[in-house]
Amino acid sequence: MRITPILLSLAIAGTAEAQTRTPTDAEAARDFVLIDRELNAVYDVVTAKLRRDQQLKLVDAQEAWVAYRNAECDFGSLVLDRSARAAVLGGCLVRMTRQRIKDLSAITLGCQPGAPSCTAPVQ
Repeated sequence: MRITPILLSLAIAGTAEAQTRTPTDAEAARDFVLIDRELNAVYDVVTAKLRRDQQLKLVDAQEAWVAYRNAECDFGSLVLDRSARAAVLGGCLVRMTRQRIKDLSAITLGCQPGAPSCTAPVQ
C-alpha cells in the first residue's frame, strides 16, 4: 500500500503541530499504522494464494477500496472541529480497515476451492 495523505496527516508526530495534539490523536495515528501493517500482511497472504488474473483484479479492487475508505473517513470527519477531527478520522480508518481485513481473509480462509463464492484457485 502507498502512504496516503490521510495517513500522513495522522502521523505528524515529529512536527510542531504534534505539541498541540491530544493523546487520542496520537493513539489514533498509532492504531492506524498498526492496522495498516496488518492489512498489508493479509493482502500479501491473499494475493499469494490467487491466480495471476485474480491478483490483478484484487489490485484494482484494493486501490478502489483504499480511495473509498480515505474519502469516506475524510468526509465523515469534516463536520467536526479541528480538535476532534484527527481522532475521529483515525477511528474511522481503523474501523474500515479492520472490516477490510475480515473481507480479504474470507477470500481464502474457510472456503472450498472451486465453490462459486470462493476465489481461491482450483488446484
